Amino acid sequence: MRGGALDADLDALRTARTRRVEATARHVASVTSLSTSLSRWAREHALRRVIVVVDDDAAAGAAIAHALRTVAPVVLVGDYDAARVVIERERPAVIVADHLLSDASGRTGALLLSLSPRGPRAVLLSGLSETDALRAAARAVHALAVERPTTLDALDAFTDLVRGLVADATGT
Repeated sequence: MRGGALDADLDALRTARTRRVEATARHVASVTSLSTSLSRWAREHALRRVIVVVDDDAAAGAAIAHALRTVAPVVLVGDYDAARVVIERERPAVIVADHLLSDASGRTGALLLSLSPRGPRAVLLSGLSETDALRAAARAVHALAVERPTTLDALDAFTDLVRGLVADATGT
């Protein structure tokens, strides 16, 4: 009798162990599936090592884009609507926007940044001496306020700033 009870106990333990192993396997499979899904989502939504420069002053925008090309690929756009399309398509690490875009609808660089997806680091530029207004607009959209670089030293400092922002945004 004792042998039969022992056999039954062993069978029950084997069955419990099998169930536990099967449950663990299901858990590992679901964690692996979740990990795969999260990795795919992160790749699809990752910021690209790209800088978008939005400036309606073609010469000023070109000078900034030229300096920043040493940091990462640069896409230069001259108007608000084109910038929206490029930002959505490129998922840039950094957006450098002229605060006072010449836009018939009165849309500004700050508005552009406020409507951009979260994630890209943003810099709001202005060539005007009204730094308080620039800082207030930048603060409202979580951007850095920077006066437009007008000297080589200022352009070098600006390039270094953007280099750091790209590294921060992309983890590189």
